Amino acid sequence: MSSPGSSEFASIHLSISWLNVLLYMLEITLAIYYLSHFTTERSLKVLLYGTLLADTICMVTVFASTWQLLINGAQSYSINEWRWTIILSTLMITIVSVVEELFLINRCRRLAQPIIITMVLLALVVAHAILNIYSGLHVAVFHGTVGLGFDTISRRYGNKAAAISACIAATVDVLIPLALTWQLYKITPKQIAKQRSYLDTIINSISSGGIGGVMSFVLLILFWLRPDVFYIFGLTMGRVYVNTLLVNLLVSKRTSSPYDLPDNTKIRKMSISAEIKLLTFSKKLSRHPSSPTEKQLPPTPDGDAYIEEA
Repeated sequence: MSSPGSSEFASIHLSISWLNVLLYMLEITLAIYYLSHFTTERSLKVLLYGTLLADTICMVTVFASTWQLLINGAQSYSINEWRWTIILSTLMITIVSVVEELFLINRCRRLAQPIIITMVLLALVVAHAILNIYSGLHVAVFHGTVGLGFDTISRRYGNKAAAISACIAATVDVLIPLALTWQLYKITPKQIAKQRSYLDTIINSISSGGIGGVMSFVLLILFWLRPDVFYIFGLTMGRVYVNTLLVNLLVSKRTSSPYDLPDNTKIRKMSISAEIKLLTFSKKLSRHPSSPTEKQLPPTPDGDAYIEEA
């Protein structure tokens, strides 16, 4: 008979698996909608298919580990039998995270973000990916059994220094949404910000990586306080990354803004791949002179007029 702790561990794992299923269904729905309604460049389409494939493989590992846990129980949950799930899930989540993080950093860069901030974020992305892969390989190679409440430091990274470094690198998922939100705040006219609905704000927050940032912050806390929950909850990050990417692409397909830009507002040109369409305003500059002196001057005739008069 399983112990109370074992039952709790299995229940948490099963609950998170259901959450993974719901997020994966949302991911597939958004992907189908985007690919069927919008023309997509071949390179972007290959990237999307590759990302979806990586996250699907990760979902297979989630189902396999959940099934093994429910059949054998948490006390006999052996990594020796399921090393492939750990290695594959780690690699796939890392691939998806790098794609999503680089995509958002590119948006920040296109919104005139300082180069030093971009370089710091890129360094954190590289460190985050390397430490994630190292953690998965370390667990799969050096530890054969996962007990309840296992030591997250020794089992996942081998020493405290590596664990602290991994936590610092993981803050990139929090820093990127903050940097992107700040850049958007700086370029958004106050008149437009006041007209946004709550739905617009929610969509912009998701497309900026807000959900991933909140999830990463929660995972940092669970890493030190509840390692058993961290192990399970971390498996949902792949779905969060892909859904953020898809929402970002859908938002970028908005072709016009529902709001009018005031005449005295300066327009800043941005790349279509980097902007949120609520900020896209195209007003042609007026050809009439603005100063009183210029208005008093007669229009300058063109060369054809001089020829005709001659």
